[in-house]
Amino acid sequence: MKIECPNCNAAFEVEAKYVGGHTTCSACGNDFEIKNPNLTECPDCFASISRRALFCPHCGAGLKMSSFASAPSAVPAVESNEPEETLQTCHPAALNYLADIIVGIILIPVFLIGVFILVSVWIKICRTSYTITNRRIIITSGWLSKEQHEIWIKDMRGASMSQGMLQRLFGLGNVAIGTAATGGTEIMMIGVAGPQEIVDLVNSLR
Repeated sequence: MKIECPNCNAAFEVEAKYVGGHTTCSACGNDFEIKNPNLTECPDCFASISRRALFCPHCGAGLKMSSFASAPSAVPAVESNEPEETLQTCHPAALNYLADIIVGIILIPVFLIGVFILVSVWIKICRTSYTITNRRIIITSGWLSKEQHEIWIKDMRGASMSQGMLQRLFGLGNVAIGTAATGGTEIMMIGVAGPQEIVDLVNSLR
């Protein structure tokens, strides 16, 4: 267990069984009590509590997030000014609309209905993009008019994958991403290739 001398801030290792006892600092020669570095004092009742606690178990006082930062095992916070970086951009796969494409080709001679079907499929594929950055997940869709939906990584609850029988055959799938606020699906990536890799990437950003 790593502790620091309260007088000179010299750091050294001691065994946990000595917590509560006293020792002499080898650097400055001063005597001090060995305290558990994972504990701190409640600012209201001065009881010893865990640095990870959100509330004091003795008096119920709420604790500031700064107590997390002072814990030796705390994970460093990500800098808020970190530049946004695009990690992956993809589109729905054409094979996801294979049935529509076949029907469209068959119906081309019938009053050009097939042409409209094929154009509709083309718009879905080429004019729908899924972008994953280190901060956001963005879905952009539309041709004449444009829609954009996004969620922030910090608000994300997690990502999951679903596959139909044909999607599984072609290595495609749907990726659902939800937020803690709604508890449901906020964004759906439909018919993307390599869905499990996308799920792993998204969940690794949490």
